[in-house]
Amino acid sequence: MSRKLLAIPVVVLLALTTACNSRFTVDDIDFSTLSDFQREILDDGIVMHSEYESAMLHTRDCYGEAGFEVGAMEISKGLLSFEAEISYEGLADPEAADRKALAAIRQCDIEYSQIVGLVWTESLSG
Repeated sequence: MSRKLLAIPVVVLLALTTACNSRFTVDDIDFSTLSDFQREILDDGIVMHSEYESAMLHTRDCYGEAGFEVGAMEISKGLLSFEAEISYEGLADPEAADRKALAAIRQCDIEYSQIVGLVWTESLSG
């Protein structure tokens, strides 16, 4: 069994957030819940393209360290994305491996790009 995931955490998070709020701003962020990496980027209230790109590259590297095969970074309409694939072939418990992989994705996103990506995406629409 092979699971292929298209990793576009920023776009997914934006859709979920904008369904509940009219607009997400830096003022909405609880900085105490952010990783040091994201807090440093967001500290001045602005996400520059180079900071967004760094966050996404770190996220992709994190996926790779978690065992995913990761593809090249792509850009569309100002948003960066990459493909990530992981194989469960030959594993005794592929469902447990899937849960572990999804947890790794969440952790990578939380550490590097979840809120930075959201602020960047909002800046594109404003």
